[in-house]
Amino acid sequence: MSANRVELVLASDQIDPTAMISLLGQPADESIWRGEVLPSSRSRRPAREHACVFRESARSTDDFAYALLSRLRSRVDPMLEGLQGLAEQGCRVKLSVVQELSDGNASDGSFMMGQEWIDILARVGATVDVELISAG
Repeated sequence: MSANRVELVLASDQIDPTAMISLLGQPADESIWRGEVLPSSRSRRPAREHACVFRESARSTDDFAYALLSRLRSRVDPMLEGLQGLAEQGCRVKLSVVQELSDGNASDGSFMMGQEWIDILARVGATVDVELISAG
């Protein structure tokens, strides 16, 4: 998986991925079932909750956040009513921005998020997680 990515993560103790996807009307890039041990898990612990992940990633870091956030938003817009419904049912929503920083890339890790994203995140009560990874 690319280190440079943005993800919209939906998590719930009660609502399983099949129900989430049914309400959203779009397949997730990754579905996680409570109790499942993910192949990527270093701890090999079972997932504590159900989750659906919608992901956009890129190898290049040039203007990465803006481009990936734009691509993800084009996927999120048609799901907005479903996202709001899931949030009202107790589903937690998180936007995760992960960027690898190195001497060879143009980015310093900063990015801007447009008002449209702020409105979407507020509408569904989402949290935002930003992770900058040093490559060197």
